[in-house]
Amino acid sequence: MNHIYALYKGEQNLADGTLTEIARKTGKTYNTLKWMTYPSYKKRLQERSHRDHRGGVLELVDLGEE
Repeated sequence: MNHIYALYKGEQNLADGTLTEIARKTGKTYNTLKWMTYPSYKKRLQERSHRDHRGGVLELVDLGEE
């Protein structure tokens, strides 16, 4: 089964689908998108949000399995 994700920049949905599909649609590498699923990336987002409130960070949301 493949996980389905949605990629957001702030409130804007940039793409959704599997990591491979999102990579193809956005030009991001598969490895970058995979890293965005790890706790270390989420921790970095939390640390950044305390310093920077511009809201333009990329966030990958797991929507479940297909």
